[in-house]
Amino acid sequence: MTIASLGPMGCAPFALHRYNSTDSQCIEFLNDLVKDFNTALHINIVRLNEIFPDATILYMNIYDIVYNLTQNPQAYGTT
Repeated sequence: MTIASLGPMGCAPFALHRYNSTDSQCIEFLNDLVKDFNTALHINIVRLNEIFPDATILYMNIYDIVYNLTQNPQAYGTT
């Protein structure tokens, strides 16, 4: 089983609009909350793997992938 992290919600269009980001900069306090959640999620997935050794539970870090895409779109040809 694979469980994905939350993405950088502070970079989502709804957040940029809601918090009036005029320069399209991500809303960092939202991203900080998401990072805290993702850390706790990852810790709990590690614990679940210890409790259930016959199961394989993977943590998929979506946050870093999407954040990198939003901050470096030229690297992905999306500018």
